[in-house]
Amino acid sequence: MAHSKTIARPYAKAVFAQANTQDAQQSWREFLQVGAQMMQDSFVQSHLNLPEFTQQLTAWLDQWMVEKRQSALSKEEKNFLAILAEQNRLAVLPEIADFYEQLMHAKQNVCKVNVRSAQPLKEDEQQSLKKTLTQKIGRQVQLDVSEQADLLAGVIIEYEGQVIDQTLKGRLNRLARSLD
Repeated sequence: MAHSKTIARPYAKAVFAQANTQDAQQSWREFLQVGAQMMQDSFVQSHLNLPEFTQQLTAWLDQWMVEKRQSALSKEEKNFLAILAEQNRLAVLPEIADFYEQLMHAKQNVCKVNVRSAQPLKEDEQQSLKKTLTQKIGRQVQLDVSEQADLLAGVIIEYEGQVIDQTLKGRLNRLARSLD
């Protein structure tokens, strides 16, 4: 995993540097997200090493992009896919998409925060959490909220390598460690 992130970083930086307008950045973002979703398919993963598969994959991506953004792959996007295929790097497209997203958020002064909760968070709870985190972090916050029933109660908040565990399960684990 760490190796694929190391590989993905320069590709994402190069794409981000090439996308010099907000429209271009959004277009690349959509392309990378769709490509990342496609790479997670088991059929695609099992055929990535076949040379003739790259053309088929490019054609599929082209169709998906027409559906998603009403325009086909650009020449640059096709070239990018060709470079990844030539270097046997298509499998890292999800990591490239993730790192590209981080670069976009940093430029927009936005922090993406993952929140896992035992129960669904109400809209007012999400807004309150967002306000508190915006003040704490000093940037705008984009929440990605998911439910995880095994947490028992509370939330886990993750951003920029920080983890704040305010769950009952986490508190019980800390108590057990302190008693040992």
